[in-house]
Amino acid sequence: MRFGVTCLASLLLFLLFTSARGVGPIGPRDSDAGRLTIPVSDDTGFYLQDFSTSFSISIGSKVFFAQSEDSNRFEDLTPVFRIWEQGILLYSIDARGNLAGTSHQTGMNQHGLCMELVGLPFLPTSTDPQKEAWWMSNLLPLRYCTNVSEATEWVLSRNIEIFGDCMPYQIHFADRFGDAVVVSAGIDGELHCTFKDNNHIVCTNFNLQHPENRYGEYPCPRYNTANEMLSAIGSEVDLDHFVIRDVLEAVGIEDISNKSVSYIFDPVNQQAYLYFRHDYSKVLRLDVNGIASNLGDGEELECSLVELYNNGHNFTIDEPSTEEHFLIIVVTGSISAVSILVAFTMIRRRSET
Repeated sequence: MRFGVTCLASLLLFLLFTSARGVGPIGPRDSDAGRLTIPVSDDTGFYLQDFSTSFSISIGSKVFFAQSEDSNRFEDLTPVFRIWEQGILLYSIDARGNLAGTSHQTGMNQHGLCMELVGLPFLPTSTDPQKEAWWMSNLLPLRYCTNVSEATEWVLSRNIEIFGDCMPYQIHFADRFGDAVVVSAGIDGELHCTFKDNNHIVCTNFNLQHPENRYGEYPCPRYNTANEMLSAIGSEVDLDHFVIRDVLEAVGIEDISNKSVSYIFDPVNQQAYLYFRHDYSKVLRLDVNGIASNLGDGEELECSLVELYNNGHNFTIDEPSTEEHFLIIVVTGSISAVSILVAFTMIRRRSET
């Protein structure tokens, strides 16, 4: 088993890499503000702020998986969504349209398995020469797994490698059957699982297995708020995307980022609800299966949330109605004959990443 020295060396390399991009060494934690501060330089006044709240809940036949992502680490990136036959992904791209390696990434596959990475300070992980390596910034479990059990087994059978043998996240999985788990690194270097208690589980920026490994204060107010609100949902009748939206709004931290993205996945019905810039009065509703089924063979849709939000016609008022209208892309004949009610960014042939 080796992990400590490798992780330290990797972290130093990471700091050198980020310094070259204008990011300085890690600064002191501001416990009152609930954030880890990382100054870019002594004179810019920039601080990294990370406030992520991920949770899932299931009652009866209903399941929801949601995240509020509030971080200023993505200010120079563009949040996008991609839909293709394997589901939906949310991530960020740079000015050249390339996937940003440090971007926020999440997704739901066609089987109803959802996955989220929630940021933590680096924690060393053990290496087993008998295991394959996994660069955990990618979402490979969504490609190879269909449910929480398979995804958990897949992760535990890999060596975590990102800037060396370290884990800078905890992983939240949930599926359409209502199962959910958070996988975290322990102080022993091994991966540990925290399974859903009762009908929900919440994950913020403290390690559920080792709370000292955290960004910000502990106990976490966002964690407590989400738990209290989810616990108050008494029945399947009371559970819908509107009450989940209210939880997201309650835990969101405004004025952190101009690119804040929140979402709700419904893995049972393969629906996605996207919110931008803390505007919870408007929602972009996506029928993931409907869109994917109307795309051509090997084609995918990628759209910028910034463009769609600024367009003004794509995000609709989020209120109960007698009929739910979801965004459907109609493809007739060839890919050039696409009728879409949103600002169309691109449909391109899928490339394996």
